[in-house]
Amino acid sequence: MGEEKKPVEKVEEVVEVKKEETQSIVNDANDAADRIEKANAKREELIDREEALKVKESLGGKAVAGEGKKEETPEEYAGKVMANEVETNDN
Repeated sequence: MGEEKKPVEKVEEVVEVKKEETQSIVNDANDAADRIEKANAKREELIDREEALKVKESLGGKAVAGEGKKEETPEEYAGKVMANEVETNDN
């Protein structure tokens, strides 16, 4: 009626298997961490390049800021004057 005792060899074998599984899991985690670090470094490099490109565009006049006022031809101006659509400084 006592407890069944496992042979020492079986216990040592189970412990060895558990150690191998643990080492495998740790190795997999380390490999994943390495991949994440490499991906983060690449992402940081891409962000730096994107920021540099945006600065270059803004200094080069290519920033998204709306377009300039369209110049009128003399004919268009005359048409506005005749239609009384031209603002004057007369008060």
